Amino acid sequence: MSAIDLTEFETQIAPANGEESAPIKPLNIWRPSQFLAWVEPPGSHLLLPAYLTKGELTTLIGQGGLGKSRLALWLAICQILGRPWCGIQTGGDPMKWLFLSDENGIARIKEDLEGMFSTLLSPEITRVDEFIGLA
Repeated sequence: MSAIDLTEFETQIAPANGEESAPIKPLNIWRPSQFLAWVEPPGSHLLLPAYLTKGELTTLIGQGGLGKSRLALWLAICQILGRPWCGIQTGGDPMKWLFLSDENGIARIKEDLEGMFSTLLSPEITRVDEFIGLA
């Protein structure tokens, strides 16, 4: 079963300023029966059950100082090591994680990592270092 796409619509759209634009991704419209027939690829969940799925946009939103950055960093570490996170089982093969932040400085991130790494063994630290990037 394939979803209906709107590629014909894409060819009718021209940029307003006459310049080239990035290609528009087709909009897939699914029928309820297609959702029900869809079989999820194995290993696609990062948290089990389907709380967090590989390839899906996820945002942690909350007031400053609540610990969103620490929770996200700890989630990455737990997923890479196959450990539960906040009592929720993680899943899937270790993923590459990239953290982009303009909120926390180097000293704060270093302090968080020192605390988290103090609970890990040396081979686990090496493994985490391989899969996490921070900017």
